[in-house]
Amino acid sequence: MSAGPLHDSLARLHSNVEAAYEIWKDTKRAREQDYHLAAREVVADLAALRDSILHRKPDAPAAQERGARERELTLALCDRLRERPDLVFSPVGTSDDLRIVDLSIERRFREADEALTAARVAAERFERDNAAGLKAESDREKMDRLRDAFARNDFEAVRAGLAG
Repeated sequence: MSAGPLHDSLARLHSNVEAAYEIWKDTKRAREQDYHLAAREVVADLAALRDSILHRKPDAPAAQERGARERELTLALCDRLRERPDLVFSPVGTSDDLRIVDLSIERRFREADEALTAARVAAERFERDNAAGLKAESDREKMDRLRDAFARNDFEAVRAGLAG
């Protein structure tokens, strides 16, 4: 049984907050764990070359050919970055190292964070602006339960209703 239309509206707003929070948690997890997936895909050929050289595999290029092969794969990497505008180079700390960052992951997190904040603000504002009406609905519901308990001669329910 619903306490009334204001409580129904508040429940929908709280449901919106819960849904926004679930999306926020998913995007936060992606931000913390999946940020490297696109980078791995883009640098896969260079990483394979590095591994073949490091582990002296038969397919590793000869020492005099390595620079040219690295250059070729670096240019291919740059082409892949051009094809995916959400991937950018980002400096790592104060070093000369670079990291490939997927801006879409950060953008999705930011959007989810803004949506969660907006949902929370809407619920809090509704609750604050309708405090008197929500209390009146709750009081009415409590009285209805007491009347029903009296009508059924359920004195335990009456006692619980008066105590609560």
